[in-house]
Order: sequence, then structure tokens, then C-alpha cells
Amino acid sequence: MSDPPLENSIGNSVTPSSIEIGESELNSGKIVDSNEEISESESEESEIEESESEESEESESEESDSESEDNQYNQNGSNDEDDEIGVADEIISEIRRGVYTCLVCTGEIDEESPVWSCHHCFRVYDLNCIKNWAKNGSSTASDNSWRCPSCNGTHHALPKRYSCWCGKVLNPPVNSFTPHSCGQTCNIKFNDCIHGCSFGCHPGPHSKKCTALGPKLRCDCGKEEQQVPCFMTPYQKGWKCQNKCDDILPCGLHKCDKNCHSGLCGICETFIDAKCYCGKANESIPCHEKILKISELNDKQWIGAYSCEDDCEMTLDCGNHICPLPCHAMTPTIHECLLSPQRVKTCPCGKSKIEDINGVQRKSCLDPIPTCGEICNKILPCGHKCIWECHEGECSPCYVKVDSKCRCNYSQFIIPCSMNQEGFIPECTHRCPALLNCRRHRCGNVCCADEPIAMKRERERQKGIRKHSYTADRDDSMTIEATHICLKECGKLLSCEKHYCKMTCHLGPCKPCLESSSDELVCHCGKTIVQAPVRCGTKLPQCLNQCDREPSCGHPAMAHFCHEDDKECPKCVFPVTKKCQCDKQIDVKTVCYQDKVSCQRPCGKLLPCGLHKCIKLCHKPGDCPTKCTQMCSLKRECGHPCKEKCHGLSNPCNENLPCQEIVTIYCECKRISKQIFCNKFKSDSVLECDDECAREKRNKLLMEAFTINESSAESNSNKDYLAKIVMLDNPYNDFLISIYRQQKVWCQKVETTLRQITNGLLGRTSMHFPPMKPIQRRFIHELSQCFNIFAESQDPEPKRSVFIKVETNSKCPQFRLEEVSLAIQRVSDIEKRKQENKKILEDQRKDLENPFFNAIVIKDVFFGVNLIEIENFVLELANQLPNFINPMIKLMDDGSYLLYSESSKNNLELQEDLYDLISILPELLQSKNLAFSCYVCKIDPTASVIIKLDKTKSNKSTRNVTPEPESDLKDEEIVKPLDESTYNWY
Repeated sequence: MSDPPLENSIGNSVTPSSIEIGESELNSGKIVDSNEEISESESEESEIEESESEESEESESEESDSESEDNQYNQNGSNDEDDEIGVADEIISEIRRGVYTCLVCTGEIDEESPVWSCHHCFRVYDLNCIKNWAKNGSSTASDNSWRCPSCNGTHHALPKRYSCWCGKVLNPPVNSFTPHSCGQTCNIKFNDCIHGCSFGCHPGPHSKKCTALGPKLRCDCGKEEQQVPCFMTPYQKGWKCQNKCDDILPCGLHKCDKNCHSGLCGICETFIDAKCYCGKANESIPCHEKILKISELNDKQWIGAYSCEDDCEMTLDCGNHICPLPCHAMTPTIHECLLSPQRVKTCPCGKSKIEDINGVQRKSCLDPIPTCGEICNKILPCGHKCIWECHEGECSPCYVKVDSKCRCNYSQFIIPCSMNQEGFIPECTHRCPALLNCRRHRCGNVCCADEPIAMKRERERQKGIRKHSYTADRDDSMTIEATHICLKECGKLLSCEKHYCKMTCHLGPCKPCLESSSDELVCHCGKTIVQAPVRCGTKLPQCLNQCDREPSCGHPAMAHFCHEDDKECPKCVFPVTKKCQCDKQIDVKTVCYQDKVSCQRPCGKLLPCGLHKCIKLCHKPGDCPTKCTQMCSLKRECGHPCKEKCHGLSNPCNENLPCQEIVTIYCECKRISKQIFCNKFKSDSVLECDDECAREKRNKLLMEAFTINESSAESNSNKDYLAKIVMLDNPYNDFLISIYRQQKVWCQKVETTLRQITNGLLGRTSMHFPPMKPIQRRFIHELSQCFNIFAESQDPEPKRSVFIKVETNSKCPQFRLEEVSLAIQRVSDIEKRKQENKKILEDQRKDLENPFFNAIVIKDVFFGVNLIEIENFVLELANQLPNFINPMIKLMDDGSYLLYSESSKNNLELQEDLYDLISILPELLQSKNLAFSCYVCKIDPTASVIIKLDKTKSNKSTRNVTPEPESDLKDEEIVKPLDESTYNWY
């Protein structure tokens, strides 16, 4: 990739070649403009300098490695340092002279302008300009990052403050010598050491090499130390002096002859002359291989260092056997015979002495060792005991049966203990069901050792998915066991729908198809083209030009975009008139592309049966059904239509088949009904009346005896009377009524079911209710008792249900739960109404006994006077009465107005206040043109009935006299009390 064009101090573009030339001239102390041409002499001088540098490099390569690296390192460092100083001097010089250009506003930057510098290219900008660029510039990305206008470098923080070049001082004072510098050491920390940049506060790049003096470091052997500059200090590798190590080796005899090195000196490789343990051989062996042991034989003693691997072949002390051991250290007891009578005193198992077995002691090592004949019972390495009889030599392998799981831990086998000790693992025939990493295929290996790991991993995966800490499309290919990595070919159809995936079976979607074509994709009109090479599966983009294909029908083409050849143009919907496809040939309005046109009328042609007509809608001629499949519909002897398939006029209806028409038969009183098939019906079939019919007949006669007919049954008294009749024959207890009022729909469904099964309408005599709560089961049990139906709870909780069965004496109650519930409520309302009437009578009696007046009635009101006018005038006067609390005005039915108090106070003080008011109120009402007259009166507690009036003149003498209860009252002015006998009908 070529380098992006940079910009010089005046904002012009500079090529990389011109930059290199400028940098070389800058190193030599000259500033060269990019627009100037380089002369031939200067180019020749540069070529000479390059050749000289190459020769100097060749001569330097002949020197030692360490010196050449150091010299090259110092040389490069000096060149980089010169470059960094040159860039900083150029920026400071242009800002000091006021000719440095801001690339955002193209204005000059001087020593007093707040500036900001890019840490990628070190380009300097005016602070306000770069702020606006970072916030509103076109380089702002979706992650709130922005790019430098010069180098296109990415920045994530917005420039907000003005600081010196090194960032130590905010808003630094004006510095004419070094603009925007704080004068302190830069000291920007390096990544590979503890020191920082040694330049003064400066723009541009920092020094690339640390020039500080590093710490003193000892060599790897620790004999010498040195101190060099920090960038030359080998912190990681260390350094080596030219001295020998001379440390004592692990043998303790020799010293390390290696040059200065790090780590341990290692084993001693010095060869020494050594004698073997048996004393037969002398060889030179490495010092680290010797293992010293003292040998003593025939008053001779030596130190052996190794084994010569030859057989000892010395005779044991018994004189009968030879030592079978290889070269070994000689000791006084090493050649004692292990079979001597002094050593072997018991049988091989150690349970019996030889004297007890043979009766005599063994005299020689050649004598056989007798066995006791008992079980050996020696502890074997596995922990079990030997099961064989006492024997010589080693015990046989253990044959105790032990349990051992197979490799997949799916099955358990019984194997000999010796095989278990040898590491034998049995193998079962179970196939591993674990999913491979592709999650498409399963393992299927027989007795897979990784199955337990895979099953545990799958459980953890499912748990993670439930807890939303593990995504379902997560790929575990890097952590899954090698056995469960799928090596099959994927084989899925790629998105191009032409090729198949050749990758190893994998999780997730396949990669795009990599096939391509050298043919261009061109639409039909030729205006939309996809240039070659065309990747497989690429579809032609939507062409936004109109399709130029002409429809074959000749009508104007539908306006639509150009499309590929395998896609049809929209169908022509030009309105046309066509003949329908049946024989009627009716003109039907339709669209052009519609070939089959229907008038939507039945065919109506007579079918071959001769009875029915074709009912198919408009169809082609000759497509009528050849065989009639309609219902016959001819009347049979019973009068019902024949419901068999049409059999034609030639074949009469089969009267031997029973008629399946449903008919209803009733009892004599029409209360009981039953639906049966017509074939079982007889003209004289009548159901027998039951006890319920007799009860209804009795109630009907009772109603007629009390002159209760249908026309008067809606009156309250008749309803109350019917409620009492229902209560006299109530089979339901309080519990049933209470549950019914709480769950009416469910209770009615249960009651209906019981009535249907009792009347035989369900076609069976027993049934099971579904499982339900205990209180619902109790309801069914108690309701079944009212029907004389057997009920029993079955099955344990929570599946406990109720089974019912109809018995011979089962019958339906006369009244339903709804009727009884309403009757009970009606009787309750009757009792409540009686109590209310008693209270009203009591209140009226008390009012009649109280002799004092408690209200004023205003009569003969002027025409047009309303309630508001009366209230505004009268209430103002009534509020002045001390005993008249919360006065109110009420319009009566006869057009008069009633002034009364809300309180129930009715005494002499209230009456005195009323007489005081009535002495002035008539004249005031007449003067205000409101009413002609007003009187003191007595009203009931509801303020709806005037019990009596006082029409006498209002004066002090009359007001002090207590009126008699019945004085000056006419019969029509006294309200008669309610007749209690009206409700006392039972």
C-alpha cells in the first residue's frame, strides 16, 4: 500500500520521495522546499555518499559482533534523534515567525494562539478549530471517534483544554523563544524503561532511545560488573565476561571449565578411572555416572564405582549353588544360601514348621522344602489373599472377581482382580449419544471413554442457556474433546443454491460460495449490469427502468420494473367481457388473464336418476356427475323423507330399513317428554306420569282453589304465595342453596346432568365426574341425596372424583335449585318488608302521639314563582330561628312548598319559633308577590306527608295553648296507617 500524501507547513501536498529528500537535507542542516528542483551535482553527491556508507558498513561488519551492534545502535539512535529535533525545530520556528498554517481554518498560528497537537502526525491546529472539526466534522464515526485532518489518525477524546507540549502546564504563559512550551523537561515515560524523554518541552515526536545511564549490572558468573547507557543495558539477556566459571561441580572434585554463563553448571563430564563392584574390570567413566560402594573379599577391600554387568558366578557358602546376581558389591553376608536349613525352618506359606511336617529337620540346602497342604493366604499386591494350597515360589495371579466399569461408565462388568491390576478395562456395546462440535451428528462410538465428559459438558451448556449466560450458537470447538470433533464434510447447500459446502462439518451458517463466473450479469433492457467476475449466487439488482416486454394479448402493458427472464411479467388485468363456460353462455365482466369464467349459477340439468338436478356451479358442458349422490327425499310410509342415497325412480325406497327420524312423545300432562326414533314410535305411545306430575297437578288445583291464575300470577301477593308453596316442598338444605348462590353456572350444570341421567336422556345409568375440590364433591353428594341417586367418591387426592349411579327409586325434585333459591329470597323479602311496615306504623303512631307542630306549608303560590325564589327569601328568615336547625324548602305534589328542619327535633321550643315566624311570614310573602297564605303544620319523619294543619290565626294566646291531637283536622287531612293485615296472609 502506498503512503498517503502528507502536507508541508504551508498546506501543500508532498510526495514520499520529496519527504525523504527533505529529511536528508534537514539532517545536514539545510531546509529544502519541495517545489525546488534538485540539481545533477547534488544527486551525484548523494550517490557518492551512499557508496561510501555502503563501504563503511562492509568494513564495520568485519569487526567483532558486540562492537558492530553497539556502533550501529548508536548510529541509528543519533539519526533518529536528529530527525526528532529537526521536526520540533521546524514547528517552533514556523510558529515563532507566525507562518504555521492550521489545516482547518487555513489561518496562521502564532505564539499567542491556543493550540492542540495530533499525537499521530504531530500536526498543530488552532484549539477552537479542531474542537469544531471533532464535533461537526465529516470524519465523526458511529463510535464517537474522529480523525485528524492531516494523517487521518483516529482519536476518541475531544480536544478540550490548552496545555504546553508535554501537558504539564495548562494555559502556559506566552513564550517568545519556545512558543507554547513550559520550559521543563518533557519526561514522557518510555515503555521499556523507567526513564523519560530527555528533551525540553517540545512539539513533534519524542526521543526514541533513552540516553540516561543505566544501573550497574554484574555478569552472569558475578565476577565483573559494568554500567552502560539505558538503551544499551541488556536488562533481559544480561551480559557475559570473558573469564571461566571455575565453580565447584556437584561431584565436589572438579571445577566448571565453561566461560561465563547463566544458570547451573550442570553435571560433571570429566572421565575418571574406576573399578567395578566385583573387582574384575577397570574402565574410564564420566564422573557423574559413578556410584561408590565398598567391596570386601578374602581380606581384600576396594571401592567400586560401577557395575560391569557380568554374572558374579561365585559359589555360595553352602558349596552347592552359584550366585545368580550380576556384578555387585561384595559383603560378608551377600553369598549366604537362601535355602540353608538355618534360614528355612517353615513351609513356604509359613504356617507350619518343617519338624512338625516331616518329624525331622532339614540337614542340607538340597533337601526339599515340604508343604503343609493348607491354603497359602499370603497377602497379594492387590490386597487379597492367595487361594492356592501351600506352594513354593511366587503366588499365582489373583483371580478374585471384582466389579469394573467400562470406559464410558455405562455398564459394569465382573473381571479377575489380576486383570484389573494390569489396567484392563472392559468394553461394552453402548454407543455414545453425545453431539459432536457441529451439533448435527452424534458420536456413535462403541464404549466411548469421553462420553461422561461430553454429557457433563452438555448439562452445563443447557444450564447456561436457561440462565442466559451461554448462547445457543456458541462454538466449543477449541475446548471440546478431540474424540467429539466432527470430521465429516458439511454438505449443506450454500446461499448460491448451486454448490454445497466442502468445509468440515461446523456450527453456524456456512461461508459464502467462493465460485465465480467470468460472464457479466445483464438485465433484459441492458441498462443494469454487474461487471465480471461475478461471485456465485449474486443476483442482478433491481433495475429501476420500465420493462419493455409487450404482452401477447395486445393490451397495454402493466407498468413495472425490468426483471430477469425467469420471472414473468404481471398478468394483464385489462377489463374485458367473456362468455361463461356453461351452456348458458352468459356475458361476464372479468380481466384479460382469466381463462375460466363462471357465472356462479347452478347448472340445473336433470341428472340420470330422473329426480334431482345438477347443483354444481357453472362448469364446462358434459362435466355433470354421472352418478347422483344427493339424498333421495321421497316420502316413506311413515311420512318422513327417505334419507338414503338417491336410488332413482326405478328402485322404490327400502321400507325394511328403520326410519331414523327423531320424534317426541309426552306423558298425559305433557310434563315428561322423550325423543325416540320413528321406527320405535307407535301412534298410541304415551309416557306414564310420575309422582312429579301428581305433585304439579296438586299444586295447580291448589292455585285454582285460591283463584290464582296466570293473569294474576304476576302480582306481588301471588308471587309471595307461590314462594310459600315452593318452600313447603323444598328438598334442598342450606348448604346446597349457599353453594348455588356462589357458583350458579357450575351448580346448574351439575343439576342438569343429574336430571338428564335420572330421566334416561343420557342413555346410561352411571357416570364419573372429573376430579374436583372437596367442597364440590360434597355438593354432588348432598344433591344426589335429593334425587335418591347413589354417589361415591373414588381415587386418592388430587385425582379424587365422584361416581354416581341411578337407582330404581331415583326421581327428580319438583322444583329446581334456582326456583327454590328465588323462593327463599322472596320469603326473606316478605319478612323484611313486614319489619319495615311495622317500623313505619310505629313511627306514624309516635308522630300522632306527638302534639307539637314542626313545619310550615306555603300555599297559593303566585304564578311563575319557582323554588329558588322561595328559598332565597324564606331560608334567610328561617336561619334566624334558634331552634330551627338546617332549614330546607321542598316542593310538594300539590304545588305548595314545605319549610322544615333536617333534625328530628319536635318540641315546644321549635313550635314557638314556627309561630313567631308565621306571625310575619304571610304579609312578607304577599308583599314580595310570592304567595298568599302559609300555615303551621305537622309532617312525618320523611317530610313527604302532612299529618295536620293549624289554620287558626297566629297570636300569642293561641301559641301558648297545646293543641289537641285531633283538633281542627278533617278526615282527608289525616293519613291512614298501613293495613298490616294485607301481609298477614299465612
